[in-house]
Amino acid sequence: MNRNYNIGYDETKKMLNALRNFKVSKTKRLNEEKNDFTVINNVETNINTSDDLDLKISEEDKNVLSQTIDNFKTQVTQNVGFSPGFTINDGQIRLDAKIATPELNFVLIAGEDSGLYINTEMMKIETDVIDILGKLNTFKESFITSLNTVIDNRNNNITNKENI
Repeated sequence: MNRNYNIGYDETKKMLNALRNFKVSKTKRLNEEKNDFTVINNVETNINTSDDLDLKISEEDKNVLSQTIDNFKTQVTQNVGFSPGFTINDGQIRLDAKIATPELNFVLIAGEDSGLYINTEMMKIETDVIDILGKLNTFKESFITSLNTVIDNRNNNITNKENI
């Protein structure tokens, strides 16, 4: 009986040590993440990364983001507010926006969890809503394709840093 008690104690002690180590490593990762922001084509762009090289956006990537905004205004609607705008994370670029008429909040995501997400309550489905949703869905593919190149460029920074 005494022997089983020691095994339980040892297992509990190992589990507590593992939890302590997990908490420390998670805290270190959170402290290592850096944030910055810039404005591209009148849209705020927030950057969250653990890689110093990724805090800066290359001119090529800025052009892709700017062209994405221009394409959106051409293909979907001019009547849009990009707030909070782009959020660039490791492996993902997110664009939050709101169309004024019809009132429609949405998020476009490239990379991890890519897709079009609509955030609205009890919206009456009318012709203009269906039209905007169709345009957003069509634009989603070009959004994901063009911004995946930016994600790949940022991932190459990490790969190149590891190879040095």
